[in-house]
Amino acid sequence: MVTVVRRDKPENPNRRSRQFTSPQDMNIVPAEGPGRFQRGVDMITNVFKDTGSNIASYMKASSDARDGRFFSAPSAYDADLAKFPINQGAGALEFFGDLLQLPFESGAQLLGYDQFGSGQGSGDMGYMINQYLDSDAADRENMAINTVLEGSPLSLDYAGLVQDEAFQKFLRGQGFNVTDDFDIYRDIVKSDDQATMDKFYSMSQDRESPYFTDINKFSAEEGMSVYNQALEDQYNQYLADEANKFMESVYPSFAEAQTPFMVDQLATDLGVSPASAESILMGGGATDFGLLNDLMNYYEGPLEYGTPEGQALFGDDPVMSLAGGITALSKTGKVLKGAKNKFGGNRTAAMLEQLYPGTFGGRLEFPVRFGKDGARLNFGILSGYPKTSGLIRSPLQAYGTVVAPDFVSGE
Repeated sequence: MVTVVRRDKPENPNRRSRQFTSPQDMNIVPAEGPGRFQRGVDMITNVFKDTGSNIASYMKASSDARDGRFFSAPSAYDADLAKFPINQGAGALEFFGDLLQLPFESGAQLLGYDQFGSGQGSGDMGYMINQYLDSDAADRENMAINTVLEGSPLSLDYAGLVQDEAFQKFLRGQGFNVTDDFDIYRDIVKSDDQATMDKFYSMSQDRESPYFTDINKFSAEEGMSVYNQALEDQYNQYLADEANKFMESVYPSFAEAQTPFMVDQLATDLGVSPASAESILMGGGATDFGLLNDLMNYYEGPLEYGTPEGQALFGDDPVMSLAGGITALSKTGKVLKGAKNKFGGNRTAAMLEQLYPGTFGGRLEFPVRFGKDGARLNFGILSGYPKTSGLIRSPLQAYGTVVAPDFVSGE
């Protein structure tokens, strides 16, 4: 039986913990490229170019499925084509359903019932707009992200992490025995246990093992001390490898456990919701549109496309989705307006016109008559010119509906 004594390796003075810095901190000067206008033109051109390619791919695949026959049984590509208007129609119905809910959700939040609605008030839309208007906003966001990352245990290397109190607490929660003088080699890898030493020694004699130490490479004149030193070095490497394997196995769970704390700190620093903070931390942008969250997440319909070409054209292509969405919204809006007209001039129709001027009409009137002659209040151009009134009132009423809960909550 061989007893191997582990010798601690000296600290590397050149080792530095990972530092999260912004490009500005590293004095990186972006290379000059196309101007903003040209980039916009290029983006639009590329989008339409992709649409043309998707149409061509779909048409070719559909033609190949027919095998040159004009009259043939409907293929999966024909089914995808039929699904497209159904999905767009379902998306339009979902959109108008979300739209019709907005005044009531806003009213509920005004009364303190924040559980109603897909978000609170205007959410982080003010923050999103400021990102475009303020030239320094992006730098402040990057600084806030770096502050959160640098203050997190995730910025430490493995050597620093094993000494971190948060990480040790996490290990205790996972059932590991972590004492105040925790040592990963002794307590996790069991470097001082005879069983660990015996296991390593067996591997050191196995030619297929990465820790194989060939005694025949050492001469008798050198004595056993040189061989023992080589064996000890291999043992230290084995312990380091085992420690790294352990860290790699627990690190993802630890990182996931740290994310909520990082998100909360970033949300506080930036003044955004946790949903937006998590998206920003992961490299995206603010995502909380408040009461408009459901509207911004446009429903893609209940039917899945059965071919890759159909999915690329009808499901993923932005131009097709935009064209189909606009058509479906226009048709659905006309249907809803026609349904409203069936109410005639009663109070229900009048209420719909006042709550939703962009959909049902634009004339501003209270559906209640005043005075002895039963006249209604006159609001000038807003009462006398329905189309003009609708154009003016729609954005103003939408803005008031969305931001009203913010003023009540003091946000």
